Amino acid sequence: MKIQDIHIADRDLWAQYIQAFADGQYDQAAAILANAQIVNKPMTKDVMNEAADELAALEDYYYAGVEQPLAQHLAAFNQMVADLANKQVYAAATVYAKGNFVTYNNAVYVYINNTAASGHVPTDTMYWLYLGLRGDDGRDGISLKMRYAWSSATQYAANDAVVYKGVMYFAKTANIANAPDEYPSIWGVLFDLVQARIFAQEDEPTSAYDGLIWFDMEGGN
Repeated sequence: MKIQDIHIADRDLWAQYIQAFADGQYDQAAAILANAQIVNKPMTKDVMNEAADELAALEDYYYAGVEQPLAQHLAAFNQMVADLANKQVYAAATVYAKGNFVTYNNAVYVYINNTAASGHVPTDTMYWLYLGLRGDDGRDGISLKMRYAWSSATQYAANDAVVYKGVMYFAKTANIANAPDEYPSIWGVLFDLVQARIFAQEDEPTSAYDGLIWFDMEGGN
């Protein structure tokens, strides 16, 4: 679709069209609009309808691809905050899922295993990550240390946190040059970090994911 304004060079034809339309000469007015000089320029009903359809489709894409995923991520984040704020004492009979927080022996732990389960005490590092919060007075801080982007040249200690390929990991043991996504026995997944991008181009992006925005810049009419 191609929409243009009427240019100064077209003003005589535009004046003829207005006069013909005002005089009730609708066939003559339609013929003027069909002139090759301005055929693709006026905002006719067909052009307006097409533009409205394109805008409606864009709104639908935005709602489904941006607002809904953002709302889902916000709900998940709020639930994680609620789990931390409303942490409960660990109970062996309770089934815990990834991201659940508990207190155990006056310390805080987060469940990190992908499989929900019960009966695994928080000291089991295959299922729980020790956060190091003790008591309610805040004297001890979280034991995780943020090291930001992972590097094969950096020596990491247990409980170091890194970001690698859009995922935040924590080190289970000291290590160096062990890529987090290749060594699950050494690194545990803490959070997935969703990154969104906006594309304005004719070609569809090669990979799609929740939150991606693509403006189809189609050429021609």
